[in-house]
Amino acid sequence: MTTLALDTSTPDGSVALRRDGVVVYARAGDGSRPHGMRLPGEALAALEACGLTLRDVSLLAVGLGPGAFTGLRVGLATIEGLSFATGLPVVGVSGFDALAVAAARSDRSRREIAVWLDAARGEVFAARYAVAPDSPFDARALDEPRAAPPAAVLEGWRAEGAHPDVFIGGGAVMYADDVAAAIPDAHILEAPLIAPFVAELGELRAARDGGTRLNALRPVYVRRPDAELARQRSPAPRVG
Repeated sequence: MTTLALDTSTPDGSVALRRDGVVVYARAGDGSRPHGMRLPGEALAALEACGLTLRDVSLLAVGLGPGAFTGLRVGLATIEGLSFATGLPVVGVSGFDALAVAAARSDRSRREIAVWLDAARGEVFAARYAVAPDSPFDARALDEPRAAPPAAVLEGWRAEGAHPDVFIGGGAVMYADDVAAAIPDAHILEAPLIAPFVAELGELRAARDGGTRLNALRPVYVRRPDAELARQRSPAPRVG
């Protein structure tokens, strides 16, 4: 089985190829250029580097975010276009899930994971997971994702009795001082490339649930896109 995976939740993004259970290609993109200028070229270059073509691919997997609206839409559009052209099945994977699995595998003595992604505006996209070695995904979601300033997230978790002992993601690195002040014993992990985990989790989910209908693929936004918020703030047009 060969899975081609894309993630466009960060400016760099990443591409991965997983073949018969082994990651054979994983590379970050060039964040100085928009995703729309680099895709699907980066995906096809990954196949070429491994001596493969789209005919060798069994499954397409795409990261669903959260992240920048435009980047997520480009990633989904690329995968949808490849699927439409080839008939290949598609599966979407949350970036929260992918990073939670990475954290769970980094140290199985940890019990509770916080995934923090940079949400801009001084906020993070945040979600909590429990390490679950008996689960095929290695981690189990504990709450609904939220977008808020780091201090507000930490205060909310404290009020709920939560105590994550490992943080992962770009937001965790960016706001490491906030984490250290609130949870001094927490361990902070750099975010790995997401696409390899998207490929693996995509295979697991496809085996369990089958592929996803193209019209059912939806980005994980957590908060509404800026354009929608701007429309809501704009005054209604005057009539007459």
